[in-house]
Amino acid sequence: MPNSQFPIPNSRFPIPNSQFPIPNSQFPFSKQWQNTLQEYAKRIEVLINQQQSLPTEEWQRFGEVLQNLAATGDLDIGSLAGECFYLGKNYQQAVQSWEQYQATDKPHYLLAKAEVLGMPEGLAYLKQAQEYQRMIAEWQQAGKPRQLQWLEAIAPAYEAQKDYMSAFIVYSLLDNLTKTKACFELASQPQPQSKPLTILLKYYLSHQHWQEAIAAVETYLPILTSPEGEQIGLKYYFVYELAFSQLTPEAITKPQRQRYQQFLKTHILANPRWQRYLLIEQLGIALEKIGSFVDTLEFYERYISGNYPQILQQFARDRWLATKIKQQDYWHKQHNKDKAAKISAQITAKAQAWGRVRDGISLEPPVVSRNRPTKILPQAAILPKITGLPPGIKIEIVTSDIVKFQIRHLIIKVMKSTQQVLITDVLSEGKIRVDGSSRQLQIGSVTVMAHGGESLSFREEGSGYHGVLVCEGKLTRLELDIQNMPEKILIDF
Repeated sequence: MPNSQFPIPNSRFPIPNSQFPIPNSQFPFSKQWQNTLQEYAKRIEVLINQQQSLPTEEWQRFGEVLQNLAATGDLDIGSLAGECFYLGKNYQQAVQSWEQYQATDKPHYLLAKAEVLGMPEGLAYLKQAQEYQRMIAEWQQAGKPRQLQWLEAIAPAYEAQKDYMSAFIVYSLLDNLTKTKACFELASQPQPQSKPLTILLKYYLSHQHWQEAIAAVETYLPILTSPEGEQIGLKYYFVYELAFSQLTPEAITKPQRQRYQQFLKTHILANPRWQRYLLIEQLGIALEKIGSFVDTLEFYERYISGNYPQILQQFARDRWLATKIKQQDYWHKQHNKDKAAKISAQITAKAQAWGRVRDGISLEPPVVSRNRPTKILPQAAILPKITGLPPGIKIEIVTSDIVKFQIRHLIIKVMKSTQQVLITDVLSEGKIRVDGSSRQLQIGSVTVMAHGGESLSFREEGSGYHGVLVCEGKLTRLELDIQNMPEKILIDF
């Protein structure tokens, strides 16, 4: 604090009780005046360097005095006035002083300028001051806005702080491919975790980086197929995002298409678990989007008939026709008229059989539901083939391996993996268990076994049905004949 020789001045009288008037253009500087100014400025500077905790009002008064004194042309005093205004939290006046007296190289100038401009305009000055933590805090307090001006400042701030995971996420929002990949790799040491890998895959697909997407799948395949990856369905998540992406067959090269095909055939279609994570429609659309004609046709052919809901059968038929039309167009472009004509005949025949108008089929993949499966639909490779059911009888999915249906008072459960059928009469509570794998019947407490290739017959007169377990080599089939039913119900394992 100045001593009695230098009392705290006010803006009207820069140095009260002084014998020296303030010089102006009519009065040149005297040596004594200059010494007084320098001594006063030094004492203020000492207070600043010592980081004295003074009320903001005191710093403001110091600044006003120094600003008046700086009017004499002393740039150093003008800069010092700016520092006093800064400590007095008068950032606007601090910035004006520093800019007036060309003292903008000071760190506090950058901070004051940021305060005056506000956010996000002030981020550029915080970045110059390397106030990265402050930048991040401002962004978080603002609710993490995604405007370009914010993100372009925050991504390098995280990177400078070596928070590579956060930098990776923000760079992905900016679609900065090089930085996104680099920060992901830095954040993934020694190996990436499932959640950031999920973000990376979604980023590639949503921003149409098709080459990088399949390359990442191939590179991190051990993680996608690890027990943890299987548990959370990581590889199926990739196919899910692929189904809703902007991918078209024309957007990828033939080698890229082959790589996508290889992944889908080997790691998705060959694994029945996909039904836990993907709707049939979603997987079908993903196959369409990579332009895999043969795989797409084979996939839809599974669902064009059988015990599937009518709406699903119709979807599969329409998409089969659309894929066939695209296949025909392809051979036309290849000038293979014979092949194109053969495919055209197939399209016409199927369209007529299914009651569809060929010209009404959309070639563009439709937008399908984003919902995840709640029930697993039967599939020939997973569940048994059941034929002969009366009209209106629906098959209910119990688990991925068990289905059941009810005909009058009989509830029939079928499990393919163990080739078992449980028939329950809900009226008499009588049960018969048929075990195809061990070729035996269990009726109450009695067990009957087949020998060699013979069949096993059974009859429940009270329940109104009888049946035969046919065992011929690898073929195992249960034939049920229910009273008053026109056809036998055949269950092939």
